[in-house]
Amino acid sequence: MNTLTILDSGNGLIGLIGTLIYLAIIVALLYFTMGKTFEKAGYPWWSAIIPIYSIYIWLKIIGKPTWWLILMLIPLVNFIIIALMHIGMGKSFGKDTTFGILLFLIPFYNLYLWYKLGNNSDEKYYGPAGEGAEGFADFKNMVS
Repeated sequence: MNTLTILDSGNGLIGLIGTLIYLAIIVALLYFTMGKTFEKAGYPWWSAIIPIYSIYIWLKIIGKPTWWLILMLIPLVNFIIIALMHIGMGKSFGKDTTFGILLFLIPFYNLYLWYKLGNNSDEKYYGPAGEGAEGFADFKNMVS
């Protein structure tokens, strides 16, 4: 009996390699765009490429406690925390809640929004969760 694996045919291997290249490009773009955003918030760009450290820096940027890192380890809770982190990042740059929700929900649009935050000279970092921006009290009351 012959059993087929993905590597038995050339097409499967080419598809696998193509998928890995595609994912590598997406990850590189995400690291680049997050790095530019972190720079605008006053942190080094390379802090976006170190897996756990990048989340720690992100929490500092949005003004949330470090123990939220532990919540990231709990299944389903981590989705809520990540959504709140995206909303907080939007607020930190003076955007509304809709911006943060789009940042969380739409993957390719996410890349564009991260790029826009980091590279657009009109975008300003207002401090953790937008302390200097309009509507800060609403966000602070929502997640405190």
